[in-house]
Amino acid sequence: MSRNKEKAQSNLNQYYLQKDKQLGILDSNPQNRPRNVNKVTSLPQAEKWRSTILSEISVNLTRINDENLTDFEIREINDKLNALFKEKKTWEYHIRNNLKGNDYIKYGRDLINTGVLVDSEDGNKGYRYFGRAKELPDVKVLIEQKRKKRRKDQDGYDEDKAREARLGYAYYGFYDEKKLNVGIPAIDKDVSSDPLLAFESKRGQEILEETGEAPQGRIINFDDIPTNEMVNSWLVNKKRQELLSRLGLSKL
Repeated sequence: MSRNKEKAQSNLNQYYLQKDKQLGILDSNPQNRPRNVNKVTSLPQAEKWRSTILSEISVNLTRINDENLTDFEIREINDKLNALFKEKKTWEYHIRNNLKGNDYIKYGRDLINTGVLVDSEDGNKGYRYFGRAKELPDVKVLIEQKRKKRRKDQDGYDEDKAREARLGYAYYGFYDEKKLNVGIPAIDKDVSSDPLLAFESKRGQEILEETGEAPQGRIINFDDIPTNEMVNSWLVNKKRQELLSRLGLSKL
């Protein structure tokens, strides 16, 4: 039974090989793929080579996400993917322009969009990073630099300057007593330039004046604030007086 099955499979393979020959596909071995695409004058053969490259790209896109790969292996696979995408594009231009075949460049779905386009450190423009290659430390730096540059070019936004303006001088310690004479604006000027801080300062002064706890211009002395022991003692005495009052012994 198995013998008949193997024979049928062999006949099926022979059938597909015969069909390929009829279509003009002379070779399907990836090892025999020509480097110079112009040597291929058969459209079916060119389509076959493009299909072979797509299969290799798919395999390597899966491999580059393997958690067991070393950094060297990740870079090696990423280099191979960039070379395969470049070769695929060459075949697609040849199929469209020279062989008058399908326009894969305009209408085809390109897997290259799964990678991040960043110029490599060696000056190679148009280089992409795929899968785990995007997680490499030096690649993360390149991607972040590109993101900042793109945002700055689009609307003139400078993230570093915006952060400095948002945090203010106090965040960097410029209001320390030893650094007040270095030409940095005084605190009062900074408060007056901020509506929220100015309102809080004004309202706080009004509350102090209304309650009479602190006249205008007076600085509260933190030494007058009761300690935890004083507060606990006061609470105990208050509870004691309430209990004696309930028992009718408040006069004792």
